[in-house]
Amino acid sequence: MADDSGLGGTTMQYQVLLDPHKLFAYGVTVPQISQQLGSNNANSGGGFYSQGGQFYYIRGLGLVRDTADIGDIVVTEKGGIPVYVKDLAKVEIGYAPRLGQFGFMHQDEAVEGVILMRVGEQAQVILKRVEAMTDDLNRHVLPPDVKVVPYYDRQSLIEETTVTVEHNLLRGMALVLVILGAMSGASAQCMELFRRSPAQAAGLIVFLFGLSTVMYGVGFWLAPWRPPAPVSP
Repeated sequence: MADDSGLGGTTMQYQVLLDPHKLFAYGVTVPQISQQLGSNNANSGGGFYSQGGQFYYIRGLGLVRDTADIGDIVVTEKGGIPVYVKDLAKVEIGYAPRLGQFGFMHQDEAVEGVILMRVGEQAQVILKRVEAMTDDLNRHVLPPDVKVVPYYDRQSLIEETTVTVEHNLLRGMALVLVILGAMSGASAQCMELFRRSPAQAAGLIVFLFGLSTVMYGVGFWLAPWRPPAPVSP
């Protein structure tokens, strides 16, 4: 697979809801808070030192892990007393503004996932792997009230196309035999034609049969595939 493109649902965010009255009281600006949030949410390298013939690398871990870490970030100081983010704002987990919505059947809220197949891969093989992964997610990973429900794929289209091509090739072979028989004028003359030029008559049939075999072999990856989509009730 090349990618899994998702649509629908909400995007979680860590939100800092500023209180303008507290900002004015402490004399703090919004750019100050933005700068402190960015500078206090990063890892930094400390070089290395050697001891006993070995090198030890030093790294500072400064990534925030939860809302409490964000609230404990120091923005400024007043009279030697640090002013934290939690003194100026309310830190909580929220959601980004939504730019669209995905619905499925009678459900107003759902999440769609589209699997993009790499060029040159066989759609039937990828489909079986995705079905196995979907079954594993439903059984062992997702909660009982959330399931991944396949609702569209091109397996039936590929199978129908393959069957149509096979039928057309069989009709073509039958048409060749009928034309050969009609041109001979009689069954005896038809058999005589086969005896006189068996290579030509057999060549047409073998060509059509070989073409049908090739089409059957490669027909599984002629059409792209659109995969199952996770749907949350």
